[in-house]
Amino acid sequence: MTAPARALHTSRITSDAAAGRTVFTGVRADLLALAVYALLVVALHLPLVFGDSGMSDFDLIGYFYPYWQERAEALRAGTLPLWNTHLFTGVPFLGNIQTGIFYPLNLPLTPLDAPRAVAISYVAHVWIAATGMYLMLNRAMSIGRMGAFAGGLVFAFGGFMAAQAGHVNQVQTAAWLPALLGVFLTAYQRRSVWWTLVGGLVLSLQLTAGHPQETYLSLAAIGGLTVYEAFRCARAERDSAFNRRFAGREWYILRVLGWGAFGGVLLAGMGVVAAAMAAAQLLPSVELSGQGIRSGGLAYDAAVSFSLAPWELLRSLLPAYTEPPLTEFIVAPGLVALALGLAALLQRPWRRYTLYFLLLAFGGVIMAVGNFAFWYPWVYDLVPGVNLFRVPARWLFLTAFGAAGLAALGFDLLSSRLPSLASRSTPAAAAFATCVALAAAALAIIPAWLYGSLGLLHIPPPEVVLRWFAFGVPAGLLAVYGALVWRRPQVAGALLVLLVVELALAREPMPVSHPLPSSVFRTIRPGLSQFAQDTSQYRVLSLANPAFEPGDIKELRALYGERLSPADVRFVIETLKYQDVLAPNVGMQYNIDTFDAYDGGLLPTKDFAAIKRLILDRSGRIPGRNERASEAKEAGILVRDGAPTLPDAALLGALNVKYGVADRLTDVWVDGAYHDLAFTRTLKAGERFAAPLEIDRVLPDGATGLSLATFLEGATTLPQGTVAGTVTVTDAEGRVDTYPLRAGQETAESDTAALEGAAHQAARGVIDRRWLPGHRVYAAKIDFGRVAYPRSVVVEAALPAGALSLAGLAVLDSRSNGDYSPSLDPDWPRVYTGDTKIYQNRRFQPRAAVPATVQRVATADEQLAALPGLPADGVVLTEESETAAGAQAQGDPAAGNRVQGSVTVRSYQPERVQLEAKLDRPGYVLLRDSYYPGWHVSVDGVETTVLRADYLFRAVAVPAGTHAVQFWYEPPSLRMGLVISVWATGAVLAVLALWPAIRWVIEVRRTYPKDAPPVP
Repeated sequence: MTAPARALHTSRITSDAAAGRTVFTGVRADLLALAVYALLVVALHLPLVFGDSGMSDFDLIGYFYPYWQERAEALRAGTLPLWNTHLFTGVPFLGNIQTGIFYPLNLPLTPLDAPRAVAISYVAHVWIAATGMYLMLNRAMSIGRMGAFAGGLVFAFGGFMAAQAGHVNQVQTAAWLPALLGVFLTAYQRRSVWWTLVGGLVLSLQLTAGHPQETYLSLAAIGGLTVYEAFRCARAERDSAFNRRFAGREWYILRVLGWGAFGGVLLAGMGVVAAAMAAAQLLPSVELSGQGIRSGGLAYDAAVSFSLAPWELLRSLLPAYTEPPLTEFIVAPGLVALALGLAALLQRPWRRYTLYFLLLAFGGVIMAVGNFAFWYPWVYDLVPGVNLFRVPARWLFLTAFGAAGLAALGFDLLSSRLPSLASRSTPAAAAFATCVALAAAALAIIPAWLYGSLGLLHIPPPEVVLRWFAFGVPAGLLAVYGALVWRRPQVAGALLVLLVVELALAREPMPVSHPLPSSVFRTIRPGLSQFAQDTSQYRVLSLANPAFEPGDIKELRALYGERLSPADVRFVIETLKYQDVLAPNVGMQYNIDTFDAYDGGLLPTKDFAAIKRLILDRSGRIPGRNERASEAKEAGILVRDGAPTLPDAALLGALNVKYGVADRLTDVWVDGAYHDLAFTRTLKAGERFAAPLEIDRVLPDGATGLSLATFLEGATTLPQGTVAGTVTVTDAEGRVDTYPLRAGQETAESDTAALEGAAHQAARGVIDRRWLPGHRVYAAKIDFGRVAYPRSVVVEAALPAGALSLAGLAVLDSRSNGDYSPSLDPDWPRVYTGDTKIYQNRRFQPRAAVPATVQRVATADEQLAALPGLPADGVVLTEESETAAGAQAQGDPAAGNRVQGSVTVRSYQPERVQLEAKLDRPGYVLLRDSYYPGWHVSVDGVETTVLRADYLFRAVAVPAGTHAVQFWYEPPSLRMGLVISVWATGAVLAVLALWPAIRWVIEVRRTYPKDAPPVP
């Protein structure tokens, strides 16, 4: 080897060694940063990581815990949960994308119970969010490690991720945004197919995590970055020597369009890869979306629900500490993070990504205000996809991300060695920086104070404002001085300490900082035990409101008060009350099928929403509620939010509803006697009502009197003392006694305002009717003067105008202070009384039955209209469905042919129901479970057609005799999706793994083309 060659060889070895040391040092620094993130995650979530505890939040308890528990139980049993029998009248389980069945990071959590699994998942995704943010900022955006580290802190430990702990699928989806954007930017900069495939892989993780709105917002962030990069790259090309002669405006625009098109193609490629990999989840979800209430988009007033009110801006952007706003309104990156962002804007506002993060943060707020902004209707009409989602406040996700990026840029500036605006610290420079800091504070404080004084901005308590100053003043001064005057590592270090402390304190009032022992979530309340005794298939409708104080509250405080703080004990009580009232979806954890449920996503289906509207229309709406709600918005409300009392028993019975749950908030005790005011009987002149009595088992020694809760409506002209009605009591011996109900004495006008000008005064025993403010009920006590055994109590209206209403009745025994208050609806007898009440529906129809009669209509709409008048043993079918079946069974009531038969449930599993039917002539077997695509049926092993029955359910034509009937759920969308996902995932992973070899082959082919002469 010659001397020059030897020297060149030596220099290469030295250069390679130096590069290796640099890379090794960088990797060590990265690993240290990720390890510090892990330590902070553990330190801030010690009970969630090491304790047997879980988070308490309404959406966790009422939505995610039931779904996660059901999913885990199915997977542990070796089955894929496809169908959910517990909610509505049966809906797809896997098709509901929020269940996260195919999200890979949920699979290792299967052995854990739901609260522990959600806790571990949340903690893990906080670390994923921090790590992704760090790597995106450092590797893809070339921001220094210290700045990237600060950005990861703000994004992962800020208010947004802490507040969304109750929405675990939002946290899972949001955590991948930094990684997705970093991978996209790397693919864009390197023009790399490999990184494009990695981007598709990360996007598929977002899709399967199960919150499409967060994925939509992530794609919006990438779309904004594509536009930003297109202008940046076009400007860089214009400044290059080659393109200086093509520096005209038209050439610049063409370059922008070219780079934008390249970014669009890159994003589309990632989307195709992700959609293919997630097809097993997406195809069933798309099928469900076509059946759900959001198909075709939401109505405007539904889409703008939960818009960020402008007066909540302060509490949204800054830590609330004591009284946080609604979870969806919280972004709270912290005052230190905002100060760091200010530093970035002061020193280098046109730095590479400063403007991008600023526009992202500002745009999130602009979109979050939703219905409070004049521009949002245009956005709703013109921007694709916006009309598919509600809660505009979720755009604050981008604000949190943008604020974290600005904080990273500011910290990177303060920790860098770049010169400040003033080359040395001088009095003039210090004075200038002070003026800037004061001006920035004034720009923030003066408008806030002005708007607060006008009532246009919610100003928190003084102690919160003091905390804002405690963090904001030093952070603002340090940031401004560091940016303009005195750039030292000490400044950056002080801000980093302030940042960590502020983020830790800001999380204190949120549920994530108040985990509860797992025993709380395993407790079975007394009301639930009532349902465990009934092993048949039935549904429950709960109208109960949890705004009550449990009867065992002292015992609960004593049990948990030694281990938990008073605030945490309050969380325990609230959690248990959700179980008491059987809050929507809670019954799913206890294998209780509930008719009323909520989803907030693709569910309920349009067919179920139509049934719900029918129920509400027939039961009467709660005054003042939902009068102006659109059809789409009203479809998502719960029956409990719209019905004043348990609806029509016959209609609910036909829907397989056996039990109703109500609270006791409107019930009263008069002189120690309990009055059940759940049902009201309104009587006009001459009308009478016989109260149902079953006192023998309650008061076996007889009764000494009655207490009646009554009121008048529209009877202000009745003079004082006029008999408005009578009460007739017939006892076991046949004795009949009649007692008057006189205006102004035993009863009176209910409306307080109307009573002021009435011809009679208020009666004795006034009861405030809390569920109708300003109205009254009057308790009248009747003394028998003897011991009697009442068999009949009849109330009859005798007033010439208006109406007499009986709200409650109590049978009294003054000797033992005993009392009995029957339900005033004979179809809804009360079977349990505790913190809540449980009523049993006497018009209940079983899950599977053989209808005796058949009614045929032309369309499904006519089917729905026929339901209220349908006989209890009848079924209504459409002519199209019978024609599709290829045969028509007998059972037409017009011909007088009634089918006699019975059905025995041999096996009832979510995806497979096996029945044995016996019929004396050809007829139908009706299964009161949802009619939905993908359900199949066979009779004696021969597959036949599933018919749509009673608008919502499914049926099958069955010949005479004894037959085995089997329904099973096997959606083609899942089968197709699984095939696509398996092949796409295998192909992507294979290409990623073999990519070095593929690149080597490409390079060899490029270096040695086929037509090249052989090397001698």
